[in-house]
Amino acid sequence: SGTLNNLSSASINVTSLWILGNGDSSSLTSPVITYASPGTYDVILIASLPNSCSDTASDVVTIYENPQADFTADSVCEGLRTTFQNLTIAGSSADLAYDWDLGDNNTTIDPNPLYRYASSGLYSVVVIVTDSNGCTDDATQDILVREPPLADYELLEGCEDADLDLI
Repeated sequence: SGTLNNLSSASINVTSLWILGNGDSSSLTSPVITYASPGTYDVILIASLPNSCSDTASDVVTIYENPQADFTADSVCEGLRTTFQNLTIAGSSADLAYDWDLGDNNTTIDPNPLYRYASSGLYSVVVIVTDSNGCTDDATQDILVREPPLADYELLEGCEDADLDLI
């Protein structure tokens, strides 16, 4: 969404009529508009005084397609690296910047980070993707880091050709 800033000059009693290029119109002085689809829209502003004096301004508004942020990540054991695979789909611009919050007060701008969590737990990871047009999207996933298993056994003595019980 965006705000159409009315820069019309007049003393008082100016009325505004915005023709928004998508079939909608508005009589607000500076409307906030959300276009449902990317594309170009011919926007017209008609500023009028009560005595029928009016002036018209027009311009083309370009609406860019947002990127679609997405990623997957491995569920790993504490001390092993988690691999984040970026699955973002570019919108109107393929020039993308990434801002990752790894859920443990650490951040990175790497598109596909590898990260080692210091302790086990559930981490809420967020990536914010911004393209060169300023369009953004974000994705959030919980990443589970497990405690590693502890392998241990007790060595017993035994005789040849006899079954040995491991405890």
